Amino acid sequence: MRTNNLILIATMVIGSMQFSVAQYHENGAKHPKGDMTATIPDLTAEQKEKIQEINTSYKAKFEEIKKTESQNKEEMMNLRKLKRQEITAVLTADQIAKMKENREQFKKARIDAPKREMSPDAMAKRFVANLDQKVQLTDKQKDQVYQLTLDSQQKMKAIHSDSKLSDDAKKEQYALLKKEQKKSLNKILTKSQQTALKEANQQKKDCKGNCKGK
Repeated sequence: MRTNNLILIATMVIGSMQFSVAQYHENGAKHPKGDMTATIPDLTAEQKEKIQEINTSYKAKFEEIKKTESQNKEEMMNLRKLKRQEITAVLTADQIAKMKENREQFKKARIDAPKREMSPDAMAKRFVANLDQKVQLTDKQKDQVYQLTLDSQQKMKAIHSDSKLSDDAKKEQYALLKKEQKKSLNKILTKSQQTALKEANQQKKDCKGNCKGK
């Protein structure tokens, strides 16, 4: 019973660690490169080898699901759970306890790490690059979309910084700005590009995060 409880606790810890590490990266904090073994203390060579085998085995299984049309989300979640359980079974009680301690450190680092904000210029360039991948913009369109997006981002930043506006007022102005930007963007794009953009956005919506790499 004690062993089962230990495995259950460790499984929960590993799952939380994976989420914490992802957020840790996003907020600018650094973490050793590599797979999940970087978060597990004092691994022996044998443990590393077993965990690597588990990672390799499940990577192939995840790829198979991603190739299917349905990309069953529940099946993906079950696989992740099984993977965590197998990795947990390789660890000692001390490693599990240390992992829990590390999780708290990552959590604190995630909170304390400064958030990186992109400038309006960087946001505009990124938007143009993403849009170009979806609809193949001409050079003239790229310049037009860049200027439109830069102007919108600057206005959005001004709204965000306006301390006189209430949260509701800001939301209302954000919505109006978004509507205005969409209308202006459609004037730049051709009918076929507008259709391609709608299809690309719909496909992304249907994937719900499970179509990464496609």
